[in-house]
Order: sequence, then C-alpha cells, then structure tokens
Amino acid sequence: NGSVKVEDYAGQDCRISAGNGTVVVTVAPAASGRLTIRAGNGSVRLHGVRGRTDLIVDATAGNGTVRKD
Repeated sequence: NGSVKVEDYAGQDCRISAGNGTVVVTVAPAASGRLTIRAGNGSVRLHGVRGRTDLIVDATAGNGTVRKD
C-alpha cells in the first residue's frame, strides 16, 4: 500500500504495481520492451512514452485514470 515513483527508467521489461496509491513512471530514451503498470486504487501516470514504437505499454488503474505523455 502506497504510491510508487520511478524516475529515469532505462531498463527492459518491467512490472510495477501499487495496491492503494498512484504509480508515476518517467521513462528514459534508453528504455525498451514491455512496461506493465498497475494501480488498484489510484492513478497511473507515464511520462516519456508517447510516440515510442520500441515500448509495449500495458497500464491499468482499477479506480483511477491512466495518463500517458
């Protein structure tokens, strides 16, 4: 329970989840692969993913919103 914040993620194939809280991820240009992001009771905010063809983004929020930019 709680929020998760990841800055400058530059890896491959990650999974991030929060049961009760917001997930905020800033993706670096070096990142690639699949990003699986879950928030049960909170929002998901992804920065640096818009227009990226080298990423597969699977983001869901049970009781919140998903924002990708």
